[in-house]
Formats: sequence, structure tokens, C-alpha cells
Amino acid sequence: MVGLLFSLLFEEVRKIWCYRWMLAATSAAVFAAGAAYIVSLPDTYESWAQMFVPERTPLSEATEDVSLVNKDFGNPYVIQRTLLNDASLAKIITELSPETAPKDPRKMESATGALRSRIDLDFGEDGFVEFRVRDTDPVRAQKTTQLLLDRFIAESVERNVRDLAVASSFLDEKIAEYEKLLLDSQGRITALQNRYPQLAMVAVAPSPDTAGELASARAAYAAARSAASGTQRPVSAPQDQAIADLQNRLASLLTQYTEQYPDVVAARRQLAVLQAQRAQYLATAPAPTPAADPAVAAASGRLAAAQARARSTAVRGVPAEISAQWAELQRNHELLSSTHKELIGEREGAKIAEAIYGSPTAKYQVTRAPTTPVAPSGPNRSLLLALAAVAALVVGVGVAYARAAVTGIFVSPRSLEETFQLPVIGTVSWEPAWHIKRTKHTRKAVGYTKTPALPAS
Repeated sequence: MVGLLFSLLFEEVRKIWCYRWMLAATSAAVFAAGAAYIVSLPDTYESWAQMFVPERTPLSEATEDVSLVNKDFGNPYVIQRTLLNDASLAKIITELSPETAPKDPRKMESATGALRSRIDLDFGEDGFVEFRVRDTDPVRAQKTTQLLLDRFIAESVERNVRDLAVASSFLDEKIAEYEKLLLDSQGRITALQNRYPQLAMVAVAPSPDTAGELASARAAYAAARSAASGTQRPVSAPQDQAIADLQNRLASLLTQYTEQYPDVVAARRQLAVLQAQRAQYLATAPAPTPAADPAVAAASGRLAAAQARARSTAVRGVPAEISAQWAELQRNHELLSSTHKELIGEREGAKIAEAIYGSPTAKYQVTRAPTTPVAPSGPNRSLLLALAAVAALVVGVGVAYARAAVTGIFVSPRSLEETFQLPVIGTVSWEPAWHIKRTKHTRKAVGYTKTPALPAS
């Protein structure tokens, strides 16, 4: 089997060899054309620059607690994806040559496509970004690289400033809204205080947890007394069941609505009234303290402190509903004031972040500026000539083989027998078998022997 394969291969090589001069001529012509084209190619020059974009800078670390943004802000990922679009490249082409820049949109699109094919961007994961530009003019290659680098930094900074400006504008609007809410809240407090001057004696609004603290203290005192005496007396108030029902209803409302919903506001006011009434009821209840048990004494002290705090929040001569309303107004005002202060802090943080990320040197560090290349970077004519020689040889072999296939020559008795299905007794080669000088004997051997002339009759 192997011998047959070698035999077939040898026959094909012999067919090509029969047209070796055609192979040589075709290969020479193809190589000459390719070599002429390669030699005529202009030299190309490559200019490159490098920039480092760190995730964290000393300036961002120093302002981490007061800056509005997080560590991922200023990531140039979006600019990386949009730097080589038609709009950005058109600006670069116009800046390179304002006089000769194409005015027709189709020509400009063609020019941007050609420029894009000569630009290579390498965005490494370690923060380094490389810009490479190839051009037949070394000065133009350097200018293009510099413009590409400057546009990358400018667009990144512009995007950062734009985002932070939007955040600052939003914060300014919210601060103005909360200032109006604070003025309205202060007006309500002043109006209620003018109606009930006694409320001015309450420096701090009653905490919503005062009643709960008092109830917890009384429960702990009762448990301590029960443990000490062996009997248990429950501590309760008439408002306990109503408070529990109202708390359950308020929890159900909060699962569906916000704090500003009218039903939620009404429920909270009613809950504050009930808690105030319960606190007044528990404040008047006797609290005997057995001195024999230290646990009972500690529980009694806790209860006394809770009762004192409950009494301090009560205002004489003011209805319980008004007292609860006063407490609610002051709590809302405190919440609005706290949120207003937080918004002001966020706005200052946005200004600090804008000062940091609005500076080109704060985050973007040029580690290698583009220079004008001296030696050409291409084309690699030696490699191209070698490839042209290989291609020319392949074309020559293909032409010679096609010529042999079209002619239909036979280079072996086997192929002749297979074609005509007849036995072959002998063959005469188309080409001389030996390159020797012909003699009289060789001429006789090949049929060149002269026949003697016959005598005339």
C-alpha cells in the first residue's frame, strides 16, 4: 500500500517535471510582481504612549470619609468603549488638519475607518493603558497619539464632572425642599406653643419609648417581688389592650404605605395619646419596695427612674392629645433637621469629589509621553519576500500541474494500461534517457541509420 502511494506521488511529480520550464517561468513572473509591490510599499512608523489609571489614589484615600463617591467612581471603562467611535475620530482628524479635513460625511466616514484601522488600544487589568498609532508620516503618528491620549483624559474628566454636577444639582433641590419642610414644621411648633405656653417648659420632646420603658420597669419590679415573696402580681393598665391592637394595625399599615400616609399619621398620633394616658396611670400606682432582696431594690430603683422620666414629660394644664401632638411635632422636626444636615454633608462631599475627579492629574498619570519615531516599524520586507517566493512557487506548481492534466500525458505504463485497459508491451520516452554524445552506433540504435542508394535501372 505504501509503495503504491509513493508510486502515485512520483507519477504526479513527473507530470509536473515535464513542464518544469513553465513552472519556472510562472514562478519567476509571480515573484517579480510580488517583489515589485513589496518594494514599493511605504515605510510605516509607530508612535505609542502609556497611561496609568489607578483604582485608588492618595488624594482619594485622604478624602474617603468626606467624598461622595466610592472607589469605583472614575472608572474609564465607558470611555474605553467609546473612544474609537466615529465622532471622536472625526474630531481627531479635524484637529490634525483643519484645512484638509473631509467635509463630506461619506468621505469623513471613510477617513475615520482608515484611522481606526491604524490605532491599537491595550487596556490592561493592572490599570495601564497603551495607545499605539501607525502612519507613513512619523510626525503625524506622534500627533495622532498625543491627541488620542488627550481626548481620553478630557472625556474621562468631562464625564466625571458631568455626573457629579448632576448629583450636586439633585442634592441642592432636595436641600431646598427640606428647608421648606423645616420652616413649615417650625411654624406648626410655634403656633402650638403660642396656644399652650406651658409647652415651652418641655425642653425635650417625650420619647415614644417612655411608656414602654415604664411598663418594662414595672414588669421587672413585679417579677422581682414575685420571686422574692413567692407570689406574682401582674402589672397592667387599662390601655394595654388598646395599645397592642393599635400597634398591630400600625405595623400592618406600614407594610403597604409610607410614614406620610394619612392613616399612618393618625394611628401614630392615637398611639402616642394612649401611651401618654398609660404612663400617667402607671405613674400614680404605688410601688412598695421590699428592702430584703437586692434584686427587688434594683428593680425598684429602675422603676423610680422610669417614673421620674415619665413625670418630667408630662405638662400640667395641657390635654393629653395636645401633649402627644407636641411630641410628634418635635420628633418630626428633629428628623427633618437631621436629614437636612445629612443632605448638606452629601453636597459638600460632592463638591470635594468634583474637585478631586475634575482634575486631569488627580487620577490619570501619563507614564510615557508619545515621541516621534525615528526608525520605521514596518513593513517587514524580508518576511514578505519570503512569503512571496513561497506563493510564487505554489502558483508555478499549480500551473504546471494544470497544464499536464489538460494535456493528458502518460508517465508510466501502469497509468497507460489503466486508461486503455490494454497490456503495454513497451514504451518510448518523450525525453532522452541518457545525455551522451551521439555516434554512428547510437544513431543506428535510435533509427537514424542511412539507407544506401539503389542503383539506377
